[in-house]
Parts: sequence; C-alpha cells; structure tokens
Amino acid sequence: MAPKETVFARLRDGGAGHPVAIRLATPGDRAGVRQYFGAISLRARYNRFLGAMGTLPEPVLAYFLQAARADRLTILATTRCDGCEIVVGEACYAFDAQAPRVEVALSVHDGWQGRGIGMALLAQLETRAAASGALCVFGDTLLSNDAVIGLARAAGYAPAGRPTDWGQLRFEKQVAAGPQPASAAAGR
Repeated sequence: MAPKETVFARLRDGGAGHPVAIRLATPGDRAGVRQYFGAISLRARYNRFLGAMGTLPEPVLAYFLQAARADRLTILATTRCDGCEIVVGEACYAFDAQAPRVEVALSVHDGWQGRGIGMALLAQLETRAAASGALCVFGDTLLSNDAVIGLARAAGYAPAGRPTDWGQLRFEKQVAAGPQPASAAAGR
C-alpha cells in the first residue's frame, strides 16, 4: 500500500489546538521552508546540517523543494496558525538503489520539540523508504545532539559505528521493503 500523501501526527500534548499535518514538500513551499530555517535556532541549524549554516543556500532550498522522486524526497510537518500554514518540522531522504538503503535527516522547530513530531516524521520516512524498496534506513548526527540520538533509540535505531568524522554517530534500522508505489517504480 502506497503511503498517503498527507497524514496527521498524533502529538504527545494532544496537539494543543494545533493539528500537525505531514505531507510532501512542493516547489510552492519555498517561502515557508525559507521562513522555517530562518526561525530555528543556530544550534538547531548546526545540528541539522552537521555544521555551521547561517542562511539556507539557494541550491539546498531547491533540493528540498523538488517534487518527490524515486531517489529523494522531502516531507514537511505543518500546522495552521492565524489562518496561515507554517512549517514546524522537515525531513528528507536520499535513496541509494544499489545498496538498497535510505539516508535520512530531519529537524523540528525549537518551540515544537518534545511533542512527537520528530517521531512522526521519521515514521513517515521509514514507510516511504520501505515502499520504495529500501531495506535499511540510516542517518548521521553529531555526538552532541542528544535529542536526535534519543529519537533514534526510541524509534528502534542502533548505533552503526561512526562515519568519517569522529564527532558524528551513525545509526541505522532495517525495514521490510513493501509494495512499491507506481511513482517510485516508474522513476527507476
């Protein structure tokens, strides 16, 4: 079964009046994604990109906003505030069909952390990765990023050694490949 295009996350605080939708990013999300990355703390940006990044460079923004492809996609966690949709989290993956595995990365706005959005984003990436034929999902994080390390452990990921940078940790999880959606199969 192909993943739904939009799902609603069940937050630990019940949503506090703000339901959170998780959906694919589109080119129309340019302003929202730019605003999101401008609003998160420098530390959150540092953790997300594994190094210093002041503003989101145009090539990175363009990469995030490409329509879902067989080899990569970006999903957003959004909510409505004063009638406007705002981005409160993002996650993306890059699919390596040769392995077959998926590398994931994500972030959640500082003010929305600890509510289950990261877990919901990660679960949606895993579902989409399995539907695309991936057998393994992995990610790298800084050894100082306790929030992501805790999220990975809670989601069933195990440490898988260190990447080339001594200050990082790699975590991975095996997933069962599911039926491939027509869009993913056609892209290969």
